[in-house]
Amino acid sequence: MIHHVSIRTRDLARAECFYRSLGFLPEVRTTNSRQQPLCWLLGRHGRIELTEVASDRTPCDAAADSLHVGYDHLALAVEDLDALLQSLEAAGAQLVFAATPRLLSGRSYRVAFIRDPEGLLIELIEDCGAAVDAPLP
Repeated sequence: MIHHVSIRTRDLARAECFYRSLGFLPEVRTTNSRQQPLCWLLGRHGRIELTEVASDRTPCDAAADSLHVGYDHLALAVEDLDALLQSLEAAGAQLVFAATPRLLSGRSYRVAFIRDPEGLLIELIEDCGAAVDAPLP
């Protein structure tokens, strides 16, 4: 089981606001051993640790570089993909790939990709139930 995912951000407040819109709630605010501010957020399936760093660097663009090594994306199960995408886009989230149907292990899903405030890919997955007889496009 994964305990948490750690994300470094240049703007803790902005990142916290974004992840709150995905259903994560602040659990603890503190600093790490380097005295960098951090916030633990708790969601229904786990935690995200956000750490603020003073940096001008940007993460690798996993959507543009299919051969990069390292973090690719964080996938989150959601109940109502269309409603969530509508609220996220209204709040300024960047849609990378629109909602599309997928088959995985005999189940039907709808998935979409967005970016967090630092540009990291977030996959949103809605479980649609048992797979249909014909493969989805």
